[in-house]
Amino acid sequence: LAARQPYSLQYNFTVQHELWKDTRLEVGYVGSQTRNAQSKYDANAIAPANRLAFAQSNGSLNTLKPFNVINSGSIAIYGYHGTARYDSLQVAFNTRVQRSVNFGLAYTYSKTTADVALRSNNGNGNLILDPFNLNAMQGLATIHRPHILAANLIYNTPTFSNLNRLVRAGLGDWEVGTIVNVSSGTPYTAVINSFNAGGSGANDLSGIGLGNGSYRPNIVAGQPCRSPGFKNFQWVNSSRYTLNGFKLGTIGNESVGDCLGPGVNTVDLSLSKNFHLTERLRMQFRVDAFNLFNHPQYGNPNNGNTNGYVGIGFNAVNTAGTPAYLDATGAPTTSLANAVSIANSTPSPVAGTVSANNQRDRQLQYSLRFTF
Repeated sequence: LAARQPYSLQYNFTVQHELWKDTRLEVGYVGSQTRNAQSKYDANAIAPANRLAFAQSNGSLNTLKPFNVINSGSIAIYGYHGTARYDSLQVAFNTRVQRSVNFGLAYTYSKTTADVALRSNNGNGNLILDPFNLNAMQGLATIHRPHILAANLIYNTPTFSNLNRLVRAGLGDWEVGTIVNVSSGTPYTAVINSFNAGGSGANDLSGIGLGNGSYRPNIVAGQPCRSPGFKNFQWVNSSRYTLNGFKLGTIGNESVGDCLGPGVNTVDLSLSKNFHLTERLRMQFRVDAFNLFNHPQYGNPNNGNTNGYVGIGFNAVNTAGTPAYLDATGAPTTSLANAVSIANSTPSPVAGTVSANNQRDRQLQYSLRFTF
């Protein structure tokens, strides 16, 4: 399987209809499937039957690793185990009104799923979470955008060739164009960045051997994705996630690509005027405004993590009066070595902040163009 090469199957079905003169509507289905996408896995991953014991040892029982005699750390094996699927409904509308107005609109509703990060980077971010269960990372892909809308309009004013030169020069032969782009954000997945129980950290709650920073927590029903108020640019609602009820040696019930990051919302505008200086010489004055309304464009809260991970820290008091864990009988305990699940935890209130992309601030561009 490691020697197989990636391939993609692409297919589409589109219907186009002319509604009236110079007006077309196009509706289509576009899909693709990817097989044998690049990936890597840890050959030293802990077997499922031993993960509880490894978690109870706080990730120190390296004798449970298959190749501990050779290497007690991780052993990366590169291969082609990944799969992905893309399905979309695509709609396009185009019309022209005489010679003065052109309008186009395109909308895509889609879903992209995968079981590895769809990035080409020698496998660094394409890590398979659980080599014993390749579906453990099945979910929304890091490139998934469910809604994408783009509209454009071009309007040409009349030349007013039958009026006097002053009117022709001031009002005639202007072109106004605008492009509107609106799209959903891309997914992120919250992961357990740390768990501090009464001052003592638990380093490998899922017991796979990767350490914290890869494992998903549980979901709190009814909690939204977005942080209320967007205070201090915090996008992620950390109260959506919990370790309460989390079973050691397992992965939490959060789905991959649980929530979407900030979307894109821009309006570009162009204004140009054509001047006929002589019979052969023409001049165009043009003003372009990018992100006309200076709408902030934020990055994803994963801060560029290839797998789309957003780390959240968790804390527990873990005293005799408020133990952090439960043992196999369901009795409270403060000992990780005797625990099978987590009884109480509190997520860090600060997690998943975003920053504005300064390269997408409003920009104005002026130009003169001569044609002869």
